[in-house]
Amino acid sequence: MDQRSQHYGQGQLTFGALFNYIQGQENFLITNPAMVISRGSRPGEAFYGQIDHQLLDNVKLIGGVQLNKIGNIDLSAVPRIGVIWSPAPHFSVKALYSEAFRAPSINETHLHYVPPPWLGGPSLKGNLNLTPEKVATVDLGLTYQGNRFQTGVDYFHSTHTADIIVVGFTTAGRYVNSGKIAFQGVELEGKYYFQKNFFLTGSSLYQTNEGNADNTNITPIANFGAKAGISYESLNGLTAGVFDVYQGPVHGYSGSLNPRPGSYNLLNANLRFDVSRYLHAGGDTRVALVAHGENLANTAVWLPDWKNVPGESTFSNRGRTLYFGIEVSFQTE
Repeated sequence: MDQRSQHYGQGQLTFGALFNYIQGQENFLITNPAMVISRGSRPGEAFYGQIDHQLLDNVKLIGGVQLNKIGNIDLSAVPRIGVIWSPAPHFSVKALYSEAFRAPSINETHLHYVPPPWLGGPSLKGNLNLTPEKVATVDLGLTYQGNRFQTGVDYFHSTHTADIIVVGFTTAGRYVNSGKIAFQGVELEGKYYFQKNFFLTGSSLYQTNEGNADNTNITPIANFGAKAGISYESLNGLTAGVFDVYQGPVHGYSGSLNPRPGSYNLLNANLRFDVSRYLHAGGDTRVALVAHGENLANTAVWLPDWKNVPGESTFSNRGRTLYFGIEVSFQTE
């Protein structure tokens, strides 16, 4: 990877290059000898560049492109353009358009179907003719930032094309590129500082999606979700935060034998205490005690079992989880 940045006038140019090479093999161990069910390799190269230009005191322009060449797949160019405008003090407006893509994985192109009697083997078949998934996104936003309070609202619209999906559940399934899905939604976020080191933060998101033949909400994702939390950092090295994540219900699944994937809350907490001063550690050494808790209310979470058993749900949370540790960091010149 190589990246460089160059300032010029009232702008900045950033450019770089990436290279990677991946290879892998997967064996089916039930057979004797073990059967190779997936094997492949491919190189990948990319070049990207972006220009940020301050057109006026309150107008900034953004333009960029990324060129990708993955294995045998044709060269792909994905652009990024945008403008950020500050019409008044504390306010800013942004309009961005960007594209991205995901190349198929080695398994999605090379996986071999294992027929009976070898139960438990892969029931999917790779497809060497797969093309990359692509997404194009428009993002419009308005933000306000004051001394104690900051907030923002964003509207987004994303169109996914050539999605890689699985067809043929009843027999040997296979990966194919199929159709498109359009997502759109609104995100609202805000933060309020009671004091410099004590703040409340929260965000909410509403999204809907539509696929072929005007089918709506075709993905196993809730339409609404929200997050909220409070964080405090004291001068004696104590940092503490409590956050709650709410996820709305997923529609459908009325015929599920397991509990339906309904709404839920997950309460999480973080605690960090810098004890360097009490241990008389050197100025370049920091020592802290840390603790992290997930799902403190021990909420059971059931989510759609989307690919394995369509129309069913599956348990997807391990329950209340606590982590404790010691953090040591060294700073060098």
